[in-house]
Amino acid sequence: MRWFLPVLVLSAAALAVRAEEATVLRGRVVDADARGVAGVDIGDNWQLGPDSRPYSGLRTGEDGSFEIALRYFRPPVALLAMDAKRERGAAVVVTAESAKEPLVLVLAPTAEVKGELACEDPEVSPVGSSVQWQFGKARIGNLHATSAAWSVRLPPGPWGFWTYHPDTAPLSKSFDVPADGTALDLGKLPVAPNALATLRGKPFPDWKVSDARGVDKSVQPSSYKGKWLLVEFWGFW
Repeated sequence: MRWFLPVLVLSAAALAVRAEEATVLRGRVVDADARGVAGVDIGDNWQLGPDSRPYSGLRTGEDGSFEIALRYFRPPVALLAMDAKRERGAAVVVTAESAKEPLVLVLAPTAEVKGELACEDPEVSPVGSSVQWQFGKARIGNLHATSAAWSVRLPPGPWGFWTYHPDTAPLSKSFDVPADGTALDLGKLPVAPNALATLRGKPFPDWKVSDARGVDKSVQPSSYKGKWLLVEFWGFW
């Protein structure tokens, strides 16, 4: 116990310090007439798509007020607010300076934004891509593309996203969502297969070995045809 008790005490103290250092964002969500709107979902990290929701699970109070504690505040941070039907919403980028004052988010009509990921190689599917969304220059959430075509409702402003998939190269896109709620169709969004995806199911390519142990440096993967071969890649990033 003499070894473990100090560690537990230090850990508790560290957690207390972290809690005290949390940045608290306060403000109100209002309508076009500056009236507070209750029950609006709000957060700095959202799961976007058919069932958009904030991971925070926070909603505005009766007067539209909100309070969000961010334990890891690295500005800029984006806040997104949307009503229960996702018909109205607002987003704002929070900087170190603006975080010091109460924030005001004014609800406006949301617009349906849709697109379709299309890979130039028919044997490589972009389904399952992680679409990382940002408002302005701040990340706001993600969309898991369970199909090549997807759609999401977003409030007006400068939006963008980038994609990640183990078989495709990243794709980034920036655009403005109109203020009048008009739908925005981004059309076909071409993604290229990455090098590993193009080699799947094909013979392992030849390589040049700078040194070897137990085998000649001229050895090639094809030298082990018919046998199990484990190739381990490693490096520093």
